[in-house]
Order: sequence, then structure tokens, then C-alpha cells
Amino acid sequence: MTTRPWLIHVLWFIGVLVSGGLGYYLGGQTVGSVLGRLYMQNRRTFQFSDIAMTVTALEKSDPAFSRRRDIDRLRFSLLNLAYQDGEWKCTENDRRILARAKTWLEANPDQQLAPDSPVLDGLKICEAH
Repeated sequence: MTTRPWLIHVLWFIGVLVSGGLGYYLGGQTVGSVLGRLYMQNRRTFQFSDIAMTVTALEKSDPAFSRRRDIDRLRFSLLNLAYQDGEWKCTENDRRILARAKTWLEANPDQQLAPDSPVLDGLKICEAH
């Protein structure tokens, strides 16, 4: 008669441990997945804003800005976009930003890129997303 209550307590304890472990494991996956998506979304948003600021600076042709630095920043941002993966969609603003960048690059023949340049893949990223 005394062994039965202990058996129930042990079974409840095992059930609590299994539930806690499963919750911890699945919760960690869910939180990690959500945080990973938020991080990648922030990176993409940063790249698009960096492209927009750089194209604006290059269009102004203001001597206060370093042209070479802005060109490098534009290429670096486009290159980072080219290597973005996952399921995401470009917004209309993203498309406008890339159109401005493409227009600027085409208007400046000294900045022509090789046809197989990954920077060009960054300009075409919204076609895939």
C-alpha cells in the first residue's frame, strides 16, 4: 500500500521532467528561429538603407563626401544583398532603391561591373524575391 503513492510521485516527476525538457528544447528552437529571422531582416533593411544613403550622396556629388568610400559602400551593400538567402520579399521601396542604384551605376561608365560580378546579383535580388 505504501509503494503505490511513491510510484505515482515518481511517474509525475518523470512526466514533469519530460515536459520541461521538451518545452525547453522546442522553445529554444522557436526563439532561435524567430531571432534569426529578425536578425536577417535587420541586415537586409540595413543594406537597403545603406544603398539609399550612398546613392543619395553620390547623386549630390558633394565634395564633402568621399566618392571612393561611397562607391565602395554601395558595392559592399549590393554584394551583401546578393548573398542573402531565405524566404523574404522585397518591398516597393526596396525596388525603388535598387532602381536608383542601377541608374547611378549605368550613368557612371567608370563604375561598370564585369557581367559575372556578384554585385550585379545584388541589383537583381528583388527579381528573385
